[in-house]
Amino acid sequence: MNFNLFSFDKYFIIGRLFKYELGFRLLSKEISDVSSSIEDIVGDLDGFVSDGMVDISEKKSIEATLQTLEKEKTDIEAQYNYWSSNSYLIDPLRTKYEETYNNYVSKYEEIVAIIDGIIYKDELVSDLDKNNMSKAHTNLCNALYSFIDRTNEVIEFTTLKQYEDLIS
Repeated sequence: MNFNLFSFDKYFIIGRLFKYELGFRLLSKEISDVSSSIEDIVGDLDGFVSDGMVDISEKKSIEATLQTLEKEKTDIEAQYNYWSSNSYLIDPLRTKYEETYNNYVSKYEEIVAIIDGIIYKDELVSDLDKNNMSKAHTNLCNALYSFIDRTNEVIEFTTLKQYEDLIS
Protein backbone atom coordinates (compact mmCIF):
# COMPACT_ATOMS: atom_id res chain seq x y z
CA MET A 1 0.00 0.00 0.00
CA ASN A 2 2.81 2.42 0.78
CA PHE A 3 4.31 1.70 -2.62
CA ASN A 4 1.11 2.85 -4.32
CA LEU A 5 0.96 5.98 -2.19
CA PHE A 6 4.60 6.73 -2.98
CA SER A 7 3.90 6.04 -6.63
CA PHE A 8 0.92 8.45 -6.55
CA ASP A 9 3.04 11.13 -4.86
CA LYS A 10 5.82 10.65 -7.37
CA TYR A 11 3.47 11.00 -10.33
CA PHE A 12 1.65 13.89 -8.71
CA ILE A 13 4.96 15.70 -8.24
CA ILE A 14 6.06 14.93 -11.79
CA GLY A 15 2.72 16.27 -13.02
CA ARG A 16 3.16 19.45 -10.99
CA LEU A 17 6.69 19.93 -12.28
CA PHE A 18 5.43 19.45 -15.83
CA LYS A 19 2.69 22.03 -15.21
CA TYR A 20 5.22 24.55 -13.92
CA GLU A 21 7.56 23.87 -16.83
CA LEU A 22 4.70 24.46 -19.28
CA GLY A 23 3.80 27.68 -17.47
CA PHE A 24 7.37 28.89 -17.66
CA ARG A 25 7.60 28.04 -21.36
CA LEU A 26 4.34 29.88 -22.05
CA LEU A 27 5.58 32.95 -20.20
CA SER A 28 8.93 32.75 -21.98
CA LYS A 29 7.12 32.64 -25.32
CA GLU A 30 4.98 35.65 -24.40
CA ILE A 31 8.06 37.59 -23.33
CA SER A 32 9.79 36.58 -26.55
CA ASP A 33 6.75 37.82 -28.49
CA VAL A 34 6.93 41.21 -26.74
CA SER A 35 10.64 41.44 -27.46
CA SER A 36 10.05 40.52 -31.10
CA SER A 37 7.26 43.09 -31.50
CA ILE A 38 9.46 45.80 -30.01
CA GLU A 39 12.28 44.78 -32.36
CA ASP A 40 9.84 45.07 -35.28
CA ILE A 41 8.70 48.52 -34.22
CA VAL A 42 12.23 49.78 -33.64
CA GLY A 43 13.31 48.38 -37.01
CA ASP A 44 10.28 49.90 -38.72
CA LEU A 45 10.87 53.28 -37.12
CA ASP A 46 14.54 53.22 -38.07
CA GLY A 47 13.53 52.58 -41.67
CA PHE A 48 10.56 54.92 -41.66
CA VAL A 49 12.30 57.93 -40.21
CA SER A 50 15.29 57.89 -42.53
CA ASP A 51 13.70 60.98 -44.11
CA GLY A 52 12.83 62.36 -40.65
CA MET A 53 9.08 61.84 -41.08
CA VAL A 54 6.59 59.08 -40.40
CA ASP A 55 3.78 59.04 -42.96
CA ILE A 56 0.19 57.87 -42.43
CA SER A 57 0.68 54.30 -43.70
CA GLU A 58 3.77 53.92 -41.53
CA LYS A 59 1.82 55.20 -38.51
CA LYS A 60 -0.93 52.65 -39.15
CA SER A 61 1.62 49.84 -39.39
CA ILE A 62 3.24 50.86 -36.12
CA GLU A 63 -0.15 51.34 -34.42
CA ALA A 64 -1.14 47.79 -35.42
CA THR A 65 2.10 46.44 -33.97
CA LEU A 66 1.51 48.46 -30.78
CA GLN A 67 -1.94 46.85 -30.45
CA THR A 68 -0.36 43.40 -30.76
CA LEU A 69 2.24 44.44 -28.21
CA GLU A 70 -0.49 45.52 -25.77
CA LYS A 71 -2.17 42.11 -26.08
CA GLU A 72 1.16 40.38 -25.41
CA LYS A 73 1.69 42.60 -22.37
CA THR A 74 -1.76 41.58 -21.10
CA ASP A 75 -0.79 37.91 -21.52
CA ILE A 76 2.37 38.50 -19.48
CA GLU A 77 0.32 40.28 -16.83
CA ALA A 78 -2.00 37.27 -16.55
CA GLN A 79 0.99 34.96 -16.07
CA TYR A 80 2.51 37.33 -13.53
CA ASN A 81 -0.79 37.44 -11.62
CA TYR A 82 -0.91 33.63 -11.64
CA TRP A 83 2.60 33.19 -10.26
CA SER A 84 2.48 36.11 -7.82
CA SER A 85 -0.71 34.74 -6.24
CA ASN A 86 0.86 31.33 -5.63
CA SER A 87 0.48 30.58 -1.93
CA TYR A 88 4.01 29.16 -1.79
CA LEU A 89 5.55 32.45 -2.93
CA ILE A 90 6.71 34.34 0.15
CA ASP A 91 8.78 37.41 0.92
CA PRO A 92 11.38 38.52 0.14
CA LEU A 93 11.02 36.74 -3.23
CA ARG A 94 7.41 37.92 -3.63
CA THR A 95 8.50 41.55 -3.24
CA LYS A 96 11.44 41.11 -5.61
CA TYR A 97 9.13 39.53 -8.17
CA GLU A 98 6.70 42.43 -7.89
CA GLU A 99 9.52 44.95 -8.25
CA THR A 100 10.88 43.17 -11.33
CA TYR A 101 7.43 43.06 -12.91
CA ASN A 102 6.78 46.74 -12.12
CA ASN A 103 10.14 47.64 -13.67
CA TYR A 104 9.14 45.77 -16.86
CA VAL A 105 5.78 47.62 -16.96
CA SER A 106 7.54 50.95 -16.42
CA LYS A 107 10.00 50.30 -19.25
CA TYR A 108 7.19 49.09 -21.49
CA GLU A 109 5.18 52.26 -20.87
CA GLU A 110 8.28 54.37 -21.44
CA ILE A 111 9.00 52.94 -24.88
CA VAL A 112 5.35 53.10 -25.93
CA ALA A 113 5.24 56.79 -24.93
CA ILE A 114 8.41 57.46 -26.93
CA ILE A 115 7.08 55.62 -29.97
CA ASP A 116 3.76 57.48 -29.73
CA GLY A 117 5.67 60.75 -29.47
CA ILE A 118 7.64 59.93 -32.60
CA ILE A 119 4.77 58.73 -34.78
CA TYR A 120 2.48 61.63 -33.85
CA LYS A 121 5.16 64.28 -34.09
CA ASP A 122 4.35 67.26 -36.32
CA GLU A 123 7.99 68.00 -36.97
CA LEU A 124 10.95 66.00 -38.19
CA VAL A 125 12.18 63.13 -36.06
CA SER A 126 15.46 64.16 -34.48
CA ASP A 127 18.55 62.21 -33.57
CA LEU A 128 17.59 62.79 -29.93
CA ASP A 129 14.25 61.05 -30.59
CA LYS A 130 16.07 58.11 -32.16
CA ASN A 131 18.57 57.94 -29.28
CA ASN A 132 15.77 58.06 -26.70
CA MET A 133 14.01 55.23 -28.49
CA SER A 134 17.21 53.20 -28.66
CA LYS A 135 17.84 53.68 -24.92
CA ALA A 136 14.23 52.82 -24.08
CA HIS A 137 14.51 49.69 -26.24
CA THR A 138 17.66 48.58 -24.41
CA ASN A 139 16.03 49.30 -21.04
CA LEU A 140 12.93 47.28 -21.97
CA CYS A 141 15.00 44.32 -23.16
CA ASN A 142 16.99 44.37 -19.91
CA ALA A 143 13.76 44.55 -17.90
CA LEU A 144 12.30 41.64 -19.85
CA TYR A 145 15.38 39.48 -19.26
CA SER A 146 15.37 40.34 -15.55
CA PHE A 147 11.68 39.50 -15.36
CA ILE A 148 12.13 36.12 -17.04
CA ASP A 149 15.05 35.30 -14.72
CA ARG A 150 13.00 36.28 -11.67
CA THR A 151 10.00 34.29 -12.94
CA ASN A 152 12.22 31.24 -13.31
CA GLU A 153 13.38 31.76 -9.73
CA VAL A 154 9.75 32.03 -8.57
CA ILE A 155 8.75 28.85 -10.39
CA GLU A 156 11.69 26.90 -8.96
CA PHE A 157 11.04 28.22 -5.46
CA THR A 158 7.30 27.52 -5.43
CA THR A 159 7.79 24.08 -6.95
CA LEU A 160 10.37 23.18 -4.31
CA LYS A 161 8.13 24.48 -1.50
CA GLN A 162 5.19 22.49 -2.82
CA TYR A 163 7.34 19.38 -3.07
CA GLU A 164 8.57 19.90 0.50
CA ASP A 165 4.96 20.22 1.64
CA LEU A 166 4.04 16.98 -0.08
CA ILE A 167 6.82 14.92 1.45
CA SER A 168 6.56 16.33 4.97
